[in-house]
Amino acid sequence: MKILWRKIYRSGAVLFPLLYYFQGRKEALIFAIAFAGAGLFIEAARFLFPPVNRAVCRIFAPVGREYEARKFSGTSWLLLAILLTILLFEKEIAIASLLFLIFGDTAATLVGERYGKTKVWGKSLEGSLAFFLTCLIIGIALLFTELLIDMKVIFWGALAAAGIELAPLPLNDNFTVALISATVMTLVK
Repeated sequence: MKILWRKIYRSGAVLFPLLYYFQGRKEALIFAIAFAGAGLFIEAARFLFPPVNRAVCRIFAPVGREYEARKFSGTSWLLLAILLTILLFEKEIAIASLLFLIFGDTAATLVGERYGKTKVWGKSLEGSLAFFLTCLIIGIALLFTELLIDMKVIFWGALAAAGIELAPLPLNDNFTVALISATVMTLVK
């Protein structure tokens, strides 16, 4: 049940690509800077003051992971990735890669936890396939918007996002998925 609450909590990040789509880059950047700044401030306070860490961990217990009491939280990695993705990439690429991260990760976790049998690097191939298919569905949906993005770009971005989520990289996948898939889509474009 905790996984479901965590994914519901994390899906709130969809506000960033929606804000970018409907309001523009400047507004999305202001929002992303504010949230990433607040996240970094809380992280610094957590590590400098143990009572703050205990309080934050207690507040976020329904959606947090135990190891996050000792490490940089997945939420802060996510907020940094959102900020950098909006800052560094064109609108259509940024929005697609952020949606890939937010919804692809959720699909991978929900499918992988329930149906995952084939393990690679501690994650399931079934979850990674769900991640990839979710990204493709998102990409197809984006074809019906004003964003000018080619299906070839979507395919390679979805594949990169799913591959990065599966790969045992030293950086948190909440940080790497959007940035690397956006980079791949930019290069393929």
